Amino acid sequence: MGKRIVIALGGNALGNNLPEQMVAVKHTAKAIVDLIQEGHQVVVAHGNGPQVGIINNAMLALMHEDATQDSTPLSVCGAMSQAYIGYDLQNALREEMLNRGMDKPVVTMVTQVEVDPKDPAFNDPSKPIGKFLSEEEAKVMAAKTGFLFKEDAGRGWRRYVASPKPQQIVELGAIRKMVQSGLLVDLTDAVEKGQNYEKDANWGETINPTLLSNCKATLKAIGSDYADKLYGVPFTMTTVAVIYDKNVYKELGLNVPSTWEEFEKNCEAIKAAGKIPVSMQQQNMDWWPRIFWDQYCREELDANPNAFEDGSMTFSSESVKKGLEKFKYMWDQGWFPESGLTGNRETMQQLFVQKELVQVMLQPNYLSYLTENVPEGVELASYALPGVEGKPARCLGGSSSIWAVTNSSKHQEEAIEFVKFMTSKTAFSEDYAKFINPGLTNFELTSDNEAMQGYIDAGKNGFIPDIYVPVNITTEIQNTFLTDLEPNYLLGTYDIDYVTDQLNQLYEETYLSNLN
Repeated sequence: MGKRIVIALGGNALGNNLPEQMVAVKHTAKAIVDLIQEGHQVVVAHGNGPQVGIINNAMLALMHEDATQDSTPLSVCGAMSQAYIGYDLQNALREEMLNRGMDKPVVTMVTQVEVDPKDPAFNDPSKPIGKFLSEEEAKVMAAKTGFLFKEDAGRGWRRYVASPKPQQIVELGAIRKMVQSGLLVDLTDAVEKGQNYEKDANWGETINPTLLSNCKATLKAIGSDYADKLYGVPFTMTTVAVIYDKNVYKELGLNVPSTWEEFEKNCEAIKAAGKIPVSMQQQNMDWWPRIFWDQYCREELDANPNAFEDGSMTFSSESVKKGLEKFKYMWDQGWFPESGLTGNRETMQQLFVQKELVQVMLQPNYLSYLTENVPEGVELASYALPGVEGKPARCLGGSSSIWAVTNSSKHQEEAIEFVKFMTSKTAFSEDYAKFINPGLTNFELTSDNEAMQGYIDAGKNGFIPDIYVPVNITTEIQNTFLTDLEPNYLLGTYDIDYVTDQLNQLYEETYLSNLN
């Protein structure tokens, strides 16, 4: 039996309509069947953005034509999209295998994602979906369906839905069981001692070190037996940079900041001009404290990465409090949108498109909305956020995919060699890497796109570890921090001592007590 390989397909990679998808899956099927023919098991995961939009529009069109038709819940549209993407993939894979004389079963599984029913996003739907309607059409549809419709950047009215933060995939528990059952190969020695695909360097030294440490930290959370182990290899990474309109900067006489002091002066000037200086969104409200902690806590945590576990640091440490206080200072200065406490990424994007918000922090894979929707005359550019204490500014972000090898594989050496290839400079061409950072130390990422340059610069000093000041080490801590402690601290309902005491208590109850 060969290895088990997981392949992730983006929704946009499957095309924007049915004919495009049918063509796309045929090309995809050939590559997948190559792996199956070698004796491997293949699991395919996929996105569904364009597809669920098609289904939603079709359901709305049906309601327009037939007054007796009820509305279709968005969750059902999502399930439909999984099914029809799976249908096309199954057919393409089955056809390709039959052409090669192979008789293998192909199965589609519909998955579900858990969200917090108390997520504030449910109280402020902010994600536009579906086609544009006139105001009159939107009112008719709202009366009929109960859906919320809003004007979208002056282009028409669209349905708005909640975008709560995903807690976990319902079926995700299987991943932990795979590791704890010994079904995955320990790749630690291969990565740390073996050569890379090109045989010109140590494999581990070609991968961004923070991505590797993030993988180890994630496994450590499962149990101490897995500390400092690698059961997977990170593949590609995302960065976070500040997007701005060059023309607005010119109008306000601003320059791209190279220091934190210059960044704060820009924020003051932007506010004085009656605009919102910089974005903050509910689902990523921990971004700003993490950016500050990377500066204020770096010396302590670099000297002792286990400082929180051995108790030499706590959430009440002065450097941790300093990061929270800096975040509140920015809030008190009025530099963030008031909607940042409940709004999501889409809310910030819309404020930017409407030229109310001057600077928005995003990952590069969300640039498409801005490039497609900004008004004429906008010149998008980006820059890496400078460090608040003048230290080299490390970036938010990390690995977007992980490659692993199953213990049941009879061809483990070949499987590891395949993972080496997929994480090598050979696997990345310039065209491919224009909008994707491979996360390799031996691959120079370049771009002539000003909107991308900040993302390239942002990754040069490395990444803030995913689990650093551990507000996200367990689901309980992360949810409480994002939805209760942070917003109430900013609003003045909780003082800083209450916030840090609560975090200390949660860390003890939900993490330290389960370590051994």
